[in-house]
Amino acid sequence: MDKHICTLLLLLSLLSVCVYSEGFALAPIELAPIPCNDKAVEKLSRLAVTYINEDRTLGYKFALNRVANVHLHAQGPAGNVYYLDLDVLETKCYIGSPKPWKRCDIRPFMETQISGNCNTTVLHTPEGYSYLYSYDCTLTPDPPEKLYQTCPTCPLLLPLDSQQAVDAARVTLASYKRQSTLGADLGVKEIMRASAQAVPVKASFVEYTVQECPEGVTERGTCERRTRDSDTETAGFCTGSVHGDLNVHPDVQVSCEMFKIQSVDSPQTGAASGSRPPPWTP
Repeated sequence: MDKHICTLLLLLSLLSVCVYSEGFALAPIELAPIPCNDKAVEKLSRLAVTYINEDRTLGYKFALNRVANVHLHAQGPAGNVYYLDLDVLETKCYIGSPKPWKRCDIRPFMETQISGNCNTTVLHTPEGYSYLYSYDCTLTPDPPEKLYQTCPTCPLLLPLDSQQAVDAARVTLASYKRQSTLGADLGVKEIMRASAQAVPVKASFVEYTVQECPEGVTERGTCERRTRDSDTETAGFCTGSVHGDLNVHPDVQVSCEMFKIQSVDSPQTGAASGSRPPPWTP
């Protein structure tokens, strides 16, 4: 068996908060607080966010905002277990984008910023390998009343299945397909985010993933057959806006980042799998 796998299994066996022997619970492990600005902590925190982003398959990439709390459980010659409490911010990069999170723009306040907290457990061995053992992230968008009080003209979030969101996705993708030679058979796969404003001009904003539709596209802009078996891989991610009335020559703007189009040579990005990732080598 690979020595790194053996090390991981050994460390995982030491992670229990209490050890039980012959029906009696022994004393809980002692966790030592570690300064949040410790160099090793800073490196492990960045690596943890990188691995969280690689493991997730839906949504937007997180960026590290700050390290809120750190505790260490020393394992002697086996290494150390770090419990990292990380504050994160949602970026504007779709999770499938090949761009690293450090280069992604943080979603600004006027677009309803989403922030959260990730409780992570990282195993670090004396050989310099690090493993993300577990993570649990909770995200919360800024309340609409807070945004409205500060910026009355800023767009507010819409339900993803609202007709306004669906129409904006359909119209913007149609515009993209007229402008681009790529993916004439693209269809909307999933709307990821939608918002709208009424003043100073009526406008809708939408972000969505796209997929290839071998059997054609419906009037709603989605694939003709939409079942789990007929679903194709995510081909790209689009952001679009519609200013004005949809029925009266609206101003449509759209940009798409393509990950995988079978008919052309383009960079591909693989979706993160649910398997345990390989170790880091800082």
